[in-house]
Amino acid sequence: MLLRLVQRSYVVVCPLSTEAATTVKSTRSGGGSGITTSLEGGTSTVTSTRGRDTLERRLLSLIYAKRSAVIAISKWKEEGRSVPKYELNRIVRELRKHKQYKHALEVCEWMRVQDDIQLLSGDYAVHLDLIAKVRGMNSAENFFEDLPDKLKVPTTCTALLHTATPTSSIRTLLKLSL
Repeated sequence: MLLRLVQRSYVVVCPLSTEAATTVKSTRSGGGSGITTSLEGGTSTVTSTRGRDTLERRLLSLIYAKRSAVIAISKWKEEGRSVPKYELNRIVRELRKHKQYKHALEVCEWMRVQDDIQLLSGDYAVHLDLIAKVRGMNSAENFFEDLPDKLKVPTTCTALLHTATPTSSIRTLLKLSL
């Protein structure tokens, strides 16, 4: 196993000339990842294709709650990259899976203020669930009350009821029935 690890990370640089370039393919069976080594002016630079820079990686690497997901998305857009809705929904799902609720909520709130992103009732249900987890049930109820009537569909009502505790669920049910 140690030999395999050494074989994967070993890069051979042939000093034939200063313009020589060597490509070494990884021995992983998964394929697709390689290491490119080139000599430029006597120095070697190593670039790995395995470490692609994606928005998901940037947001999942925000470990501390004080870091802002909005800043990471803004930097991503400043670099001229697109931010499609389906990718943001997938990132929110991953952040929730890793229990990074605050960052997932920041992404949802950023999506909500964007004019070019059309949100559906399911998106608001996820947003409602995250508000309840991060800010509490009262904030979630206030968010639900501020939703337009066309978005108060069973999806968002169910999300609100799932976040309610047994004692507050009766009060929530009464609000929903009115």
